[in-house]
Amino acid sequence: MRRWFLTTGVLGALALSAPAWAQWQNSNLALRTTGSVLRSGDALRVELVAFETVNGPFSTQVTYRFRQPVTVKDKEGHVTTSMEQRVVARPPGPTIDILGESQSVLLDDTFHFGQDSTPGRYQVEVTILAPGRASVLSTIRSCVVYQDEGPVSDGCGFALTGIKRVNADGWITLDGTFSDGGAYRAALVRDGRVTMRFDAGVYATSPHELDLTSTGLVGLAGQTFDLIVHDYRSNQSATLARLVVPPRQ
Repeated sequence: MRRWFLTTGVLGALALSAPAWAQWQNSNLALRTTGSVLRSGDALRVELVAFETVNGPFSTQVTYRFRQPVTVKDKEGHVTTSMEQRVVARPPGPTIDILGESQSVLLDDTFHFGQDSTPGRYQVEVTILAPGRASVLSTIRSCVVYQDEGPVSDGCGFALTGIKRVNADGWITLDGTFSDGGAYRAALVRDGRVTMRFDAGVYATSPHELDLTSTGLVGLAGQTFDLIVHDYRSNQSATLARLVVPPRQ
């Protein structure tokens, strides 16, 4: 009988913890960055955005991964240069008790690009941590490209680069790089807050086209937002900064 009570208690604890765990599995969080392509003088701003309310407590840690040239001179004076991966991890941030629906929080804005920065892809990784332990609740990723000038030669595997065309009122096609197997949500952000969320009507029609269809876009022509698209199957986010919603052509 005692064993039955213990087993029941364990099952009850698991049942109670299921909704809390689901909020991490359902990808209710996304990342907002400065944009997909950054230039010299730009800072890589990383924000955590909640599509829906996420209950804590939890903390975050931001990590950047990129490649840099490393020059080695041997004993005979021969110089060789190779590209090696570098990892820059920021200290874990303060505990977050709750992040409400449509709210965002700044995680880091101290990674700056200059003329000495290496052109190429910079991977952004945000780890969501349970408080007081090393358990990882979720990992969200994004990618930006640093290119001081000229066109981008080596883009990210998931990226937003612009608007390709306006098909009709409330229906635009975005340019970028998208996965065939992606499942997408999107949001318009202004002044640090989600002003509109799209849980449906966001789908890739080709590797370089993504359609966004919603009656919520009607009447927004000429207004400026940041657009976040989040692939909740891979838990990756892409940001198109300073998007001006175009009128129907």
